[in-house]
Amino acid sequence: MITLVVRPNNNGSRNKYVRLLQQLYPQLECVSQPTTTTGTPFIYGDNRKYWRFYQKHKIPYVLCENDIGSLRRGNNTCPNERRMIEGAQKVLFPSEDFQTLVQARYTCPPSLVVHLSHSKTDLLFTPKPKIARSLVYCGGVLPWRSRRGPWGYRSYLKIFEQFIKYGWSVHLYATRLAKAGGNKEYEDIGCKIYTPVSQESLYAELSQYTIGFQGYNKTDVPNTTFNYTQLCRPNKLWEYLAAGIPTVGFQGGNGMQVYNNKWGIVLDTLEDIPSIDERIPTLALEAYREQQVIENNLDALQQFLGN
Repeated sequence: MITLVVRPNNNGSRNKYVRLLQQLYPQLECVSQPTTTTGTPFIYGDNRKYWRFYQKHKIPYVLCENDIGSLRRGNNTCPNERRMIEGAQKVLFPSEDFQTLVQARYTCPPSLVVHLSHSKTDLLFTPKPKIARSLVYCGGVLPWRSRRGPWGYRSYLKIFEQFIKYGWSVHLYATRLAKAGGNKEYEDIGCKIYTPVSQESLYAELSQYTIGFQGYNKTDVPNTTFNYTQLCRPNKLWEYLAAGIPTVGFQGGNGMQVYNNKWGIVLDTLEDIPSIDERIPTLALEAYREQQVIENNLDALQQFLGN
């Protein structure tokens, strides 16, 4: 039985996976540091080092590879990543592409993909009044000067500038941007910047906008860094769906095909922005909101983890 989750918080994959696990294990204990346990710990991987503790104490663990550190860095020979993954009892992935890469690179233990979609309970909110022709983005944003760095795909300035050019207002619930000193340049082109809200309040907050943006900047971004983005299955593939608004994707990676012509629209070029209005009515948003809930994975996850 799973008895431990390391470092939960109120956002992203931890929020979604912890809540899902709690439906299987209502007494699930969450702790902030590795500790010995009589059950099987569920821990996060990527660049975290929790696995060292459990290997040292010979405690089998379930690894959540919510991100692949070597993929982001372009490092195909990462001995610690190999030890972490090959030493796990089982591995959970949010992306089929992540799973395929790891299976090709390492001797991967039994694994399961669970997408970071929303919960049934996330749909229980009262929508806010709509703001016409409004685009919202919720997540990491960086200044334009950061585009050549390891997080340059979050330098969205030129993309949002084009939406504004075509008559859309742009609303950002931006993390990282203020700390990086980039608020002014986004405000200068017309973006409105808000304090990020908690996961519990997020969907009601997003519901007031017309569309949500999912994508990445490619201009001047290192190839390795940009290629990493194309293999993700981020929260935003479902985040706007849960809020009841269409997703608009541009350079958003393989994950765009999850929502294209279903609850979202893919732009081949930013010159296609004017087509958004006429394409929105073709989407089946409400049907997919009900169909895409993370609880659809409960049976498979319970069988995968075992009791």
